[in-house]
Amino acid sequence: MYENNLMIQLGHDQQSTPSFHPKFAAAADLISGFNRYHRIGFWEMNSVDRTVNWSRETFAIHGLERDEGTIPYAQALQFYVKEDLPAVNEIIKKAILSRQGFHFKQRIRRADGEIRVVEAIGDTKESGPNKDMILFGTIRDVTSQTRHENMRIGQKDLIERLIRSIPIPAVITNTKLQYISINDRFSTEFNIVKAELPPLFSHFDMFPAMPERWRVMINLGLSGQQVGRERDTIERPNGIKYLLDWVLQPWTTQSGETGGLVILMKVHRMFPPKEPELALPSTARMATPIPTF
Repeated sequence: MYENNLMIQLGHDQQSTPSFHPKFAAAADLISGFNRYHRIGFWEMNSVDRTVNWSRETFAIHGLERDEGTIPYAQALQFYVKEDLPAVNEIIKKAILSRQGFHFKQRIRRADGEIRVVEAIGDTKESGPNKDMILFGTIRDVTSQTRHENMRIGQKDLIERLIRSIPIPAVITNTKLQYISINDRFSTEFNIVKAELPPLFSHFDMFPAMPERWRVMINLGLSGQQVGRERDTIERPNGIKYLLDWVLQPWTTQSGETGGLVILMKVHRMFPPKEPELALPSTARMATPIPTF
């Protein structure tokens, strides 16, 4: 929450930022520059007279060229698209009743008709002798960021659909190499049943005798590199060995960080476990006649 002696009524300065106590003048200059660069608007709502003070940047976000000023709360709500309006109204009502802050992302229709996604962060305070409830906070346009997040989500969905359709074994893991998604060819080739895998089953559980060279490659993959090997060998706990090609492709989260790996394999040959040699009991060996020549 902003300190009361730091943030005062909005809408009275010419820099599109809150008014500050003189001792905070330097901070005000920095915040003013930050607001102009990041297009952050300020607002303050009086829950008694149902009016909202908007900063100049808040008006600009809504497609209006106005200096700081006051508008009716009902008018401010009308900028939200009709599908999102009930949720916004309910969030504000709960904030007033609970006297707690809030955070939401919803769509507005600007004055020019363009649909944008905005992020609003608010808090509450009491003001005046009657302790009127005041809501205040910031608003910013996050349309581009939201599109980027949706694209990231869409890419991950696309990867999952892709590995289900490709004709070679494939799996998606997290950064701990725990399996997130497995295609049917992987299950068939390595004779596993997806529904029977224990929780948090990982590539290290699949291949516990993993060679050190694989672990080195995995670390490179998690660092963001695409790596792989051709005609490599790996052994399962049941003793079956595989001759295969494999590739590790990192995938990214919404924030752009590595979320794990997409592992693709092409099995060339499978070697069943060797049959154990049956040794004769010592008594049997002693009873075996020694051939004479």
